[in-house]
This record gives sequence, C-alpha cells and structure tokens, in this order.
Amino acid sequence: MKRLIILFLMVIVLFGAVDCYAVDPFENNVGCLSQPNELYFILYPAIYTAQRLKDSSGATSMNNIGARAYETTLRLVYYNQSLLGNTIILSGMVPVGKTDLLGSSDAGIGDAMFVAGYWLVDDKASGTYVAAGSYLVAPTGSYNSNRIANLGANVWQFMPTVVAAKQIGKLDMELTFKYDMFTENKATGVRAGNEAIIEGYAGYFVRPDLLLGGHLNATFGAENYVNGSNASDTAMQKLQAGPSAMWISGRFSALVVGLADFASRNTAQGYTVYARLGYKLF
Repeated sequence: MKRLIILFLMVIVLFGAVDCYAVDPFENNVGCLSQPNELYFILYPAIYTAQRLKDSSGATSMNNIGARAYETTLRLVYYNQSLLGNTIILSGMVPVGKTDLLGSSDAGIGDAMFVAGYWLVDDKASGTYVAAGSYLVAPTGSYNSNRIANLGANVWQFMPTVVAAKQIGKLDMELTFKYDMFTENKATGVRAGNEAIIEGYAGYFVRPDLLLGGHLNATFGAENYVNGSNASDTAMQKLQAGPSAMWISGRFSALVVGLADFASRNTAQGYTVYARLGYKLF
C-alpha cells in the first residue's frame, strides 16, 4: 500500500523536479534589471529520468520504474520597480510535455503555476536582495485516476517562499526556502505531506557574460495522508546537486543546469537536465 501511495505521488516529483525557478541565477538578484519595468518571455526545456524507487531507509525498493518527464515550460515574468519603490514580480507559467512511469504514459498540458513576490531588501549598491512571495499551482493538467502516469497532479499547491541573494564582486550567492502545501487528491483520497524545500546556489563570473556555478537542493516532506488518516513511514526526502552555466548577450540569456538526486527516501532517485532560455521583451 505504501509503495502504491508513493507511485501515485510521483507525478508531483516528476514535474516538481524541474521547477527550480526560484533559485536560477539572477532570478533572486534583481541587480541585473536595467529599467524600472521589464517583461521577459522564458522557455524551460527539461528532462527528468529515474530507474530506482527508494524506500524509507534509502534502499532501493524497485528497479526499472521507467520514470521520465520531458517538458517545456512557457513563462512570462514581469518586474516592476516603480510602483512600490522596491521590485515586484508577477509571473505565470504552464508546462507542456510527456511523462512515463511503469509503462504508463501521458502527454499534453501540465498544471499551471502563478507567482507573486516583493523584494523587502532591494539594494543594488551593495548587491543585497531579500524577497518574499508565493507560488500557486492550479490543477489544470491532464489527469486520470486510472492511469499511473499523469501530467497533472489533480491537487492545488500553495508555496510561500523567501529568497535572498548577495553579490560580492564577481561572486553571486542565492538561497531560497519554500514550504509546499498540497490539497487532497479527491480521486484517490491521498494528500501529499507538506514539504520544506531549500535551494542554494553559488556562482562566479569568469567573464562579464559567463557565469559558472553549482546548486545544492534539499527537500524534506512530512508523512502522507490517505482518506484523512496518516500513512506512517511515507515521509519523503531528497537531496540534489549539480553544476550550471549561464551566458548573457544583450536581451537574450541562456542557462543550463544538471542535477543528480542522492540521499533519496520514499521517492525516485534520478537525474534532471534543464535550460532557461530568456528574452527581454521590454
């Protein structure tokens, strides 16, 4: 039963694995903004793959699960520095793609996400930035309770977020904390345990247009619930780490990130590769 619950929840892991938007270099550091109001169009092509399911002790409980997600997220991001003095961010995004799990597949549109935030500290002179906001994920994606693999999770997610960034010369450091809360999936009676997510980044400008760095992410989940009752020994844990490179040229920027899962418990363990391709519309 516990394994079945984890497999049903893995759709959140599959597409959640590639939603590290809050810790992408210079997402939190708004010192790169050159105008009071700027609008960006961004594409996030991503691949996630995993073959092993880990149990509560971190041992492999199932091999060859065939977990894969191929997606491209379309995103609009608006920054405003004139309305309230410090920077405001408003953003909306929707993923499209395909996911596979245990021989089951689904393709189409995933769950839409909306973001709003405000920089409490917005000091370009010292390179110091602190912001607070929230993500809201709506169950707009493809979902069928009789199918193991689904692009949508059939739940709402509310994710308060606090971010901080500091630039010292050519060094950029960023840290994000999220607390992800899920509603119950009415089709299955399963509610994922709330998750504390920490995402860290440090990078160095080897050239004015080239930033090289590394990521370290940690997710700690509470135990899941089935029809309102606690499902013991189902708490999820995952650590991720990997390098990234970002190139900037005028209105265009390109970021490539590779992440490897390790120290996983009650979830899949695999690899993520994604890119952020951004263009400043104005």
